[in-house]
Amino acid sequence: SLSLRYISKGLSTTPPNIRETYSLLIEYLQLQFTQNAHQYPLLIDGIDFQQNRNKRVLRACYLMNRFHQTIPFYWIRYSEQFVNEIIGKCLNILSIGCEHYTNEHQHHHLRVTPFHLFSLIDCDAKWFIQSTHGAYCCNALIIQLKKNYQLFEFTVFMCLIYMNNKADRNVYYSSKRRNLLDNKNDAYYYTYEELMYTSFLQSIQLVCRVICFSNGRNLFPIKMKQHSIIKWIDGQHPFTVIKCCLTRLTLYETVCQNCLIKENLLNNRNLLNVNIVHHHHHHHHQQPQQLQLEQHQSTNSMTTTIIEEDDYVNLINSKEDTLSFISLLIKYLVEFFSNKDEMNLELLQMHKLDTFIEILYNILSHRTGQIILQNTLSEPLHLITRLLDFTMKLLCQSIETQSISTSIISEYYRLLLNVLIKLIHCGQFITRRTISLHFDDMHHFNDVLIHIWYKIIETKLVSKISCYLLYTIQEKFLIDLQNCLIYAVGSPVGVELFTRSNLLRHCTEYLQKFLIKKCNISFSRPHTFGYLISQLALNKSSLLSLSESGIIQLLVKYAWDAIEYFDSTGDINLTGNSTTMNTYNPPIWSIDPIDKIAYKPFVNLVRVTTSYECIEHLLNSVDLLTNKEHYDPRLDVPTNLSEFIDRIILVNSSTVKLHSLYNPEQCQLFGLRLLSCIISCLNSLVWFEAYFNLTDYLLNCQNINEYHLSDNVSIMYDALTIERNYLLMKISFIGGSNERELPPRLLCQHTKRIYPYKMIQSKLDDSNYSTMLKDATHNVDKCNQYPCTNWYVELFPSSIKSQLITHLLPETLINQEITSLKTAKDWIYQCQSSLRNANTIVKQEEFHQEVNYSLVSDIFDQCLMALNYINETNSNHHLLVKVNNDDVSTFTLSKMDEIAIDWTIRYGLRNGSLPSINNMNKATYTEQYTFYSEQLHKLMCTIRVYFQMITKLSCYQEVTDEPFDWFVATIFLVYQGDYERAWNFLFKYSTFPHSVYLWLNRCKHQFNNQNLFYVKSCQYFENLLALECSNVYNLFVMAEITPVQIYSRWINQCYWNYFDWINIVNYLLVCLLNPIQFQLYTNLCILKHLSPALLYSTNEQSTSQLQQTEQLIVFLQEEPIRGFDFVNYLPYMYDLDKKYTELLQL
Repeated sequence: SLSLRYISKGLSTTPPNIRETYSLLIEYLQLQFTQNAHQYPLLIDGIDFQQNRNKRVLRACYLMNRFHQTIPFYWIRYSEQFVNEIIGKCLNILSIGCEHYTNEHQHHHLRVTPFHLFSLIDCDAKWFIQSTHGAYCCNALIIQLKKNYQLFEFTVFMCLIYMNNKADRNVYYSSKRRNLLDNKNDAYYYTYEELMYTSFLQSIQLVCRVICFSNGRNLFPIKMKQHSIIKWIDGQHPFTVIKCCLTRLTLYETVCQNCLIKENLLNNRNLLNVNIVHHHHHHHHQQPQQLQLEQHQSTNSMTTTIIEEDDYVNLINSKEDTLSFISLLIKYLVEFFSNKDEMNLELLQMHKLDTFIEILYNILSHRTGQIILQNTLSEPLHLITRLLDFTMKLLCQSIETQSISTSIISEYYRLLLNVLIKLIHCGQFITRRTISLHFDDMHHFNDVLIHIWYKIIETKLVSKISCYLLYTIQEKFLIDLQNCLIYAVGSPVGVELFTRSNLLRHCTEYLQKFLIKKCNISFSRPHTFGYLISQLALNKSSLLSLSESGIIQLLVKYAWDAIEYFDSTGDINLTGNSTTMNTYNPPIWSIDPIDKIAYKPFVNLVRVTTSYECIEHLLNSVDLLTNKEHYDPRLDVPTNLSEFIDRIILVNSSTVKLHSLYNPEQCQLFGLRLLSCIISCLNSLVWFEAYFNLTDYLLNCQNINEYHLSDNVSIMYDALTIERNYLLMKISFIGGSNERELPPRLLCQHTKRIYPYKMIQSKLDDSNYSTMLKDATHNVDKCNQYPCTNWYVELFPSSIKSQLITHLLPETLINQEITSLKTAKDWIYQCQSSLRNANTIVKQEEFHQEVNYSLVSDIFDQCLMALNYINETNSNHHLLVKVNNDDVSTFTLSKMDEIAIDWTIRYGLRNGSLPSINNMNKATYTEQYTFYSEQLHKLMCTIRVYFQMITKLSCYQEVTDEPFDWFVATIFLVYQGDYERAWNFLFKYSTFPHSVYLWLNRCKHQFNNQNLFYVKSCQYFENLLALECSNVYNLFVMAEITPVQIYSRWINQCYWNYFDWINIVNYLLVCLLNPIQFQLYTNLCILKHLSPALLYSTNEQSTSQLQQTEQLIVFLQEEPIRGFDFVNYLPYMYDLDKKYTELLQL
């Protein structure tokens, strides 16, 4: 005892002579189990720790175990040789006596070994698990295990002994053991069964830990004599443990990659040379009573059943060289729904199905497993849908026939529901955007999921079996099924399917419950709520569902609470009824800017207001600017988006509104920032300008004499003034990164001129419009220090200018006549060849030529002629209706169209796409503006009348309140203001099937009334982005915005305000000269080009907060596309064309 106390003290204080102290302990244990081994009892007799000899050696083993659990700390403090020596000595002690355990029929006559004592102290093998953390620790331990290979063989042997012991127990019952067991007060005696069970637990932990590492798997195969395995299996049986190990192992990608692939399996198969022998009798090992009770509590849902053990072993060791693990698993699954005359499974088969589905679920839960399954099966989704169909039929038939025994019915239905929900998860794993090359799989699986939902909910299948299931199981199943349904809405295809299935309202109500934290609803995937909201905000029907469910009203309320006051009770009132309102207190504001206080509510409102559909359908011009005589600061709370904008953006229209706010400056700044994001959409900007004269309102706010300035000061620079000036510049000028420069939103602290930009205080007239933008920035006074300089400009300098891709085409192609289908195809092919070799052409010659816009319009005519021949059989000739000139002359455009026409002509005159109308006598700016305005006005009227005629032919409801057609405006500028040529192009191009993807207003006038751009193009774009630029796609997911938001924005307004005019022309030419799929490739290349800026934008903070990925949504809407050159990305586009075009059915 004194010696053990000395060793204990020495090991706990870790002196410099720790090695000598440890060596004393090792020598003592080695002496006890070698020379004095005869003093210890036989294994069959058990061990009594009331005896001093046994008690002393157990304490020594305990000290050794406690010391080994601290081994990982010694790699830092001591040399590698020292630690390897410790591990080696430990394994040497544990291997003492292991060499005698070679015969399973005689092992009970052998004596207790150190391994048995260690298993009593630490049956979970924590010392071994801790020593395998880290690459070096693991390798060192496995190397030492190879040197003590008999120990590893012993651990495997202990597993087999415990499972194979089928002999009569009475043979092993000695008289000494019987006498000890008769004394019920003896709590220090461990029986043979208890020693065997704890040894098995430690052995299985060691084996499973070794299998997790590639070096550990190299320890197999182990040559042993043949053994047999029992057939009776229950919740506490080792086979259940093996099943759990197998299901856990498949969760690791490295294990799947090394063990599940056919090539690796053939090299390392047959881990254990075990021959399976079936027995007709069943035998159950008795476990210690306390251990039985603990395991029963943890596995109370398991029931005793008979499982054919060869199924499990075959999953580990494929006996057929032609089958891999995954192939064998699929073979078993196919057998369930094949050749079934009757839909009937016994509980045994249900357990097997549940196990196989769980293993499949774990494999598909990571990317490596998904790739393995796709390489094994050509259509993996077909397997999942067949299994889903089989499971649903089995569930329905079991309820109808009621053929299940009452003793197993509860377990049967629990397993059936578990299989169903895991199969749905498997289907969602397969159709995940980052893995699936079958782009139509998502549509098919979502359709299957909706069908299952209706079948379960409408027929009330769960309620019919509720009496057999616990309430928690029913609730968990319904919540899991609901979450699967919600995840399916996060795609354009899902939104379209749910709209047709009338399930959108149900999903938005579920999201509303999540938002108000009702019913403990949670999502297993992070960033789910914001991503779904941004997806639903793009479509009219889904947007209305968001509004009707109260989600938008909640977001408005949360934003109002953040900038004005908070609800002291924490209750949420969606009705807006003043009688139910609680008492509110204004918050105590810090000195931090508004971004730090209300950033999350701000981003949530940006998500739902990013599209024109929100402005058109959720904002009512009648509700805005409704000035009251009195506003109660506590009771007059905005309850919808219109009231919110009226109170914080249009606040200066009434002094009563302004005085009703607790924090007027913060509220107005919040509103102006939100307005800036909203009007990044040109259609939304035109709507505000048409209905509220936004420019006049901002100018009036700038000129209100609020500050009583002195005579020598003309402008008061504050946050609101700077923000309004930014908006006025943004409204007044259209252009890309090199065509306009917007002023900053901060004051310079480095130079004498704190704001080196002109302050707009009046409307711009024709005389100074063209020169205003050049004079707005005082380049001499610009500060070049951070944060005055924009990091985005430094990343992509303005000196990087794009060139027209028409310069890549030979002159012979530009003037070549196209008279037949053959010449049309040859001309298109030669153009594509020139673009494909763009890099070679640029290297051979100077690629800086003057822009000739008349040449561009000629190429557009040739493209139209070639496409006319190519699409002659597919064109919609019924759309070639003649437009009546009288109808055109009498047609009246909306105010929105008139404003957009004004901006288009100003932009065309400024970028040079509209030439002078008089070559001899130079026309004034006003004369040119008037002439081109009339031409574009006539073209827009013609287009509107043409669409009305198509609407009458198609017999569906007429589209009203259409936004301005930016594609028509772009074609008008391409043809340099020539009405006849522009109309001829638009008239013929509208008959081509793929025109609906470039010309979105044309998409609204289809015979099937289906938005093909949203359903197909947007869905394909998300899939392509996830496959080709997964890092960019993950940024969108983390920012909780869908890539479709910015993609549809860019396409809808033809990149106006995002591209320079040259790149807008290049975009149209690339899409006309190539298959329409190049529209997707172009946008993919843009995001690939912007990926450094997108990543940086998530770190760019206006406050000292942590990283905010939501900053990405503001960046994408507000900033133009800088530094993108089509020439550099054309080869990559053609690589994508070879890879994906055949799969993209546009």
